[in-house]
Amino acid sequence: MQQNLIFELEKQLKTNGPDKIEQLNLELLALRNYKRNDLNLGEQVDELKVQVNALKLSLEQQKQLTVAKSREILDIKSIYSSQATQSTSGVCPMDQIHLDQIYALKQTIANQRHDMQQLNITITMLEEQIKQQDNKLQLSSAKLQKALAEQIKEAELRRKTLNQNTELKEKLQKMVRLDAEFGVYSPRSRK
Repeated sequence: MQQNLIFELEKQLKTNGPDKIEQLNLELLALRNYKRNDLNLGEQVDELKVQVNALKLSLEQQKQLTVAKSREILDIKSIYSSQATQSTSGVCPMDQIHLDQIYALKQTIANQRHDMQQLNITITMLEEQIKQQDNKLQLSSAKLQKALAEQIKEAELRRKTLNQNTELKEKLQKMVRLDAEFGVYSPRSRK
């Protein structure tokens, strides 16, 4: 009976021993690779944030250009003054200059507002993409953490079982050796 039990345990240990450890190591490697793929989502989110910041900076520069262009238009008085003296309409030449300047400023402001609206739309779209990527990243991270926790529990349980089987095999081998040498554990010696 004891010999059959020892033989069965030795058979299980031989079939499950080194292969089980190698299998656990492969599973851990696969989990680490899965985690690396999850990090790529984080990099995409960071890239989108950089794009949004660049667009915001561009918007600020656009606002500064608007102010600079409006100053340029005011400096064009000399061009209109020569034309205004030749005007034969009933409008005073200086009034015509001011009207032309106001019209040019309104056109510039309208163009700048349109550009700002387009930039704001782009920024809003990119911010939405960032939020979506953040949500995907959080969900993926939560799933990964849960899967890793389960895999770690399973790996620890397998390792513990393997260690117990190894200890049991060693004890049985020791019992067989002692029984063979001294007859200590044999049922005959207890009678």
